[in-house]
Amino acid sequence: MNSISALSKAAQAELANGLYDVWNQTGHDLDMLHDAVNMMAPGIARKYGESAGSIAADLWEQIYRHDTGRYAEAAVYGDDDLEHLFGASSGYAFSNDQMDVDAKVAHVLATMGRGVRGYSRKTMQRNTQRHNGRYARVPTGDTTCAFCLMLASRGFVYKSEETAGDTGDLFNRYHDHCDCEVIASFDTGNSLLEGYNPDEYYGMYLAARSRANSGDTNEILSSMRGMFGLK
Repeated sequence: MNSISALSKAAQAELANGLYDVWNQTGHDLDMLHDAVNMMAPGIARKYGESAGSIAADLWEQIYRHDTGRYAEAAVYGDDDLEHLFGASSGYAFSNDQMDVDAKVAHVLATMGRGVRGYSRKTMQRNTQRHNGRYARVPTGDTTCAFCLMLASRGFVYKSEETAGDTGDLFNRYHDHCDCEVIASFDTGNSLLEGYNPDEYYGMYLAARSRANSGDTNEILSSMRGMFGLK
């Protein structure tokens, strides 16, 4: 998934360059900078997101062929409401007087990462649902927060937003800077994926649940953070 990370970073760089050009050319006009986010960001996210979705579609086809011995063509899915995504992000950033210009730009750049990765995540998830497979949330970076680790610990149990018990309704929640990807499986005992160890993560989750002596998700996550030094 390094190529998707590279696309996300390239999209963020293009948006940052464009925004700082507007900032300098308008004599540091905050209102025009805010408008520039809403005008530029959705198009940049679509451009790089479609490439990320194509990468995910190719990977999905490889997984499906590996697991089933058959071929199926994957469609690319993206975010139909990127304007709302960036409108909400920029609305927060530019209404927050405690954030300087660099912090405002950094906030919308983090949203760009979510916009681009949304294509790869939805492409993998929806193609899997179409073909009655299951999927997992898989960390891809060097560090993973407690929330994502909890979801990753469930393995290939997700089939829709309603599955996987108490974490099913949390699956589609992603935070800024999250590098998790959705990965499909049609044969969980013979996965093509290497380096993903949900059993290890689930052991951490169970230990934290025992320490918290509670089934409350927030208390378990707090325990995970304290026990394992997670964010």
